[in-house]
Amino acid sequence: MSLDLILSILLQSDVVMADGLRQDGKFWVVIAVVAVVTLGILLYLFLLDKRVSKLEKQ
Repeated sequence: MSLDLILSILLQSDVVMADGLRQDGKFWVVIAVVAVVTLGILLYLFLLDKRVSKLEKQ
């Protein structure tokens, strides 16, 4: 699922809380935090996989 599709789905929602977050500018802060956490988890898994592969070779 691409980021454009996710953003278009989120921006079309009729959720009152989402409207409030968009008006306050906090919506993009939430998106940024979710993106940073996701990238952090992916980076951790990638590095962990490299370590496990190195141990398997030994």
